[in-house]
Amino acid sequence: MNNVIDFINVNRERYLDELKALLAIPSISALPEHAADVRRCAEWCGDEMRRVGLQNVRLIETPAPIQAPLEATPELAASESEAAAKPAKKARARQTVKTTQADKAESAGNTVKVAAASKTAEANAPAEAKAKKTKARKSKTKKAVVKEAKAKKAKAKKVEKKAKAKKAAKSKKPASATKGARKATAKTAANKAKKKATKKAGSKSAAAKPAKKKKKAR
Repeated sequence: MNNVIDFINVNRERYLDELKALLAIPSISALPEHAADVRRCAEWCGDEMRRVGLQNVRLIETPAPIQAPLEATPELAASESEAAAKPAKKARARQTVKTTQADKAESAGNTVKVAAASKTAEANAPAEAKAKKTKARKSKTKKAVVKEAKAKKAKAKKVEKKAKAKKAAKSKKPASATKGARKATAKTAANKAKKKATKKAGSKSAAAKPAKKKKKAR
């Protein structure tokens, strides 16, 4: 029921505009000069009925009864006016009935449509909610995968950079180590030669001393 009331509230301005357009046609008067307005009102209602989907809509003419010409008197004028007003009244009555039926049919059709739409929306609500959750989960998973891939790529680049730096440092180290080793080898060789020379000189000095002692003893 709330859906029907909501639908009426949403379309309230349109309903009022249509009612104003109908009431603006001066078809209520019983004067014969407004017979054309009565017909115009009937045509307007017929067009509205066709617009809302009713079929076999047609206007039924109600001609006035044929009478012999009478002498013009005030009573006759009043009688003619009343006779001319009767078909117009009947036409208006029939038109009112048709319009009321059309309004009821349109209202019933709109009610059924709104109820069906509401029922469909309620039936689809769980599926739509589930689809939204699935979509959000997939989006979140996709973002997580992309983020993880970026992190792995950054880590791989970091490791690669570190390995290159380590390799470069390693390639420089042997050259300096070789140079240092050469210096150490040269130094060691010099020290050995020096020790050897010192030892040799000491040996000669020791051999010369006993010879001198022998000479003195003689």
